Amino acid sequence: MCTKTEYSDTEPSLGYLERAGWHELGLLGEVDTVAALQGPAEQGGRPMDEEAARLLARESGGYPYAIQLYGKHAWRASVGQDRVHLDAAERAVAPAGRELDRGLYSARWAQASGREREYLMALAELAKSGGEVTGRSIADKLRSTPKGLSMIRARLLTKGTLVTQGEILDFAIPGMADYVRRQLVPGTAGRTGPSAPRLRPSDRSDFGSHRH
Repeated sequence: MCTKTEYSDTEPSLGYLERAGWHELGLLGEVDTVAALQGPAEQGGRPMDEEAARLLARESGGYPYAIQLYGKHAWRASVGQDRVHLDAAERAVAPAGRELDRGLYSARWAQASGREREYLMALAELAKSGGEVTGRSIADKLRSTPKGLSMIRARLLTKGTLVTQGEILDFAIPGMADYVRRQLVPGTAGRTGPSAPRLRPSDRSDFGSHRH
């Protein structure tokens, strides 16, 4: 869950993020994400339309920090309007994605060693097919064994870059797989578009179908 503190609209120039305090407690489902987007907007005096909130919810993947970024950029894009409409949400997608690339994604990538990056690249490539990825399938792709890669896997889990569900491995942050794949293609590193990030398998029932 992700919760926000109460705030007031005593300072009209206050930005979207400054209007609410957040405590990160994991991925949100769609209903909670929509509420997390609409709540600050409503209290800030510029309500967010349902279709706008749903678009931003899909793009954020339910990740609290991403929710804040998409909400912030939609708020900025709606300056001068009485509501945050769908067009403002659509204009928010690209700049929010770029900010995620420059900040959250690039920070996680910079923290990874050369061998850890190889592991992340293998996971990202395997995930592209939409199937479940395990330590065994990554080891096979890297022509190694799960035991031989166990320390790398453990470090990435400890850093919070990866998460597990049983034997299944996935990126902890929605959209990270797409960022990693873009590091493999010359001229595309850091480029972002309006594609929706993918949730971990356990979140699909709440949030619909997403892709890496």
